[in-house]
Amino acid sequence: MKHPAPVRGRRLGVAALAALLLASAGPAVLPAAAAGPSAPAAAPAGTRQEPPLTLLSSDVPAVMDFDKQNPATPSWRLSTADASATATLTHVATGRTVVQKLYNDGGLVEMWWEGEFDDGVAAHNGAWTWRLTAKPNNGIGPDVDATGTFRVQRAAVPHDFDDNGLPDILGLSESGTFTRHTVIDAATNWQALSGQNTLLGTGWNVYDRIVPTGDLGGAAHADILTRDRAGVLWLHQGNGTKLDHRVRIGGGWQVYDQLTSAADLTGDGRTDLVATDKTGALWLYKGTGKATAPFGARTRVGGGWNTYDKIAAVQNLAGAPAGDLVARDRAGVLWLYLGKGDGTFAARTRIGGGWQDFTQIIGVGDQDRDGRGDLMAVHKLDGPSLYRGTGAWTKPLAARHELLDHYLGSGIFY
Repeated sequence: MKHPAPVRGRRLGVAALAALLLASAGPAVLPAAAAGPSAPAAAPAGTRQEPPLTLLSSDVPAVMDFDKQNPATPSWRLSTADASATATLTHVATGRTVVQKLYNDGGLVEMWWEGEFDDGVAAHNGAWTWRLTAKPNNGIGPDVDATGTFRVQRAAVPHDFDDNGLPDILGLSESGTFTRHTVIDAATNWQALSGQNTLLGTGWNVYDRIVPTGDLGGAAHADILTRDRAGVLWLHQGNGTKLDHRVRIGGGWQVYDQLTSAADLTGDGRTDLVATDKTGALWLYKGTGKATAPFGARTRVGGGWNTYDKIAAVQNLAGAPAGDLVARDRAGVLWLYLGKGDGTFAARTRIGGGWQDFTQIIGVGDQDRDGRGDLMAVHKLDGPSLYRGTGAWTKPLAARHELLDHYLGSGIFY
């Protein structure tokens, strides 16, 4: 008798049920090992990687002319905004520097420079170098270190002995030491004579007249005239940093009791000299621009000037075509002689009284760069003050502005 085959229905039912469950779950999920090599993690949404720091371009003018444009705005373009930058400007002849940290505006870093050193002294003309250093803020990648050159220029002006386009003040000590003083921040509401005085020479007490002037010898820098006690007149040419060896102009100048020269009085672009003799005659010496013979033959332009104990040639103080003269009479009244531009002057105009307390009255050129000449006066008690020219002949001088005097030692200003 045959036995029936084993019953397998329960096991087959379980397998079938498992197959049905797998089929209903959707596509099969492979083990992780079957997914292939792992991919890099993606950057978080909304972020981007900065490029390596590089200098893309520079825009530094070959010449910065502060007579025509102020401030100057040299700029550089970096590859990223995420970097800090510093510009260093160096004057080649003196080694003096200007250092400025720059704001990074989307990769553009721009310098705002008004042509001054960090202490407020006007920057010198001539050759300069620039250096841009930049560092990535995240510390990743190389720094930028780039250099270049440029020039600073301004027109030469009377009384400027350090070639920075701004008139200086000269001082003579009782021992004969001759120094130059720079006016700081003359265009603002306060001024000071720089405490960093520059020695121009010693033994200058051999001269009984020292006359700061403009470019007499054709070298594009301000010069100085001196008269020794024998009556010989000398020219000391400036070269932008110091004074060259003196050149003899001629003898017989002891006949004059007043000498002044800081303005173009004839309208030809050259600095002229005026002198008063002991009879009161006013003489004009027209500038030639030649160092060996800086003046032409004298011309008499007036009389009666022995009523004045101080005269000063100034630039265009009161709106005339050329330079003007101011004169103080022995009663302390200051008068304006408006220049006509041909070496002669209009009838005098009274500026005001009370000037007898000033030991010196000096035409110091255009101190605040407004196109008008200014006047410096040294009070016997309060020291030096600046009177700005207004350009109005009825009131040619603005209110008195005292200079903060850092000049050490007693002496005379020019």
